[in-house]
Amino acid sequence: VRIGPAIADIGGNLLNQDQDLVGGELEDRFVKTIRVENVSPVIRDHAPKGVLPAPVNSFDLTFSEPIQLNTFTPDDVRLSGPSGAIPITDIALVSGSTYRISFAPQAASGKYAFVAGPNIADRGGKLLDQDQDGIAGEPTEDAYSGSLTIDSAGPRVISKRSE
Repeated sequence: VRIGPAIADIGGNLLNQDQDLVGGELEDRFVKTIRVENVSPVIRDHAPKGVLPAPVNSFDLTFSEPIQLNTFTPDDVRLSGPSGAIPITDIALVSGSTYRISFAPQAASGKYAFVAGPNIADRGGKLLDQDQDGIAGEPTEDAYSGSLTIDSAGPRVISKRSE
């Protein structure tokens, strides 16, 4: 939004935004950016990824924008590993739009899969729209799925060569 500089008060004094005593200059415009909110949030990424050494007790989710933390509870994340369901113990803001999901340390080797959402809202109250079809909060289409793998054995020698 740009306002001015050719705006005068009832005494005929032009807008003097930079306060240099010369009103009506280009520098005297009032300029402000306004964000119009009409887009639902999405989860953009998770970390860490790939194969991780044991133990692992958290992962991070990065959203497209900050969310209302009171709408993002442990009930909104389902985590399972080689032995079944793993309860989420905490969700905390890391910074900006990144949130840390915590759980008891896991050391068993294998794939760990999780699903987050869809009933997580941005600051404007809009629910996740992960598939970006304009219909937010759909039970399966708007949930984010991810995984990581834990390797508790680490590297090992599988063959040796005699000289």
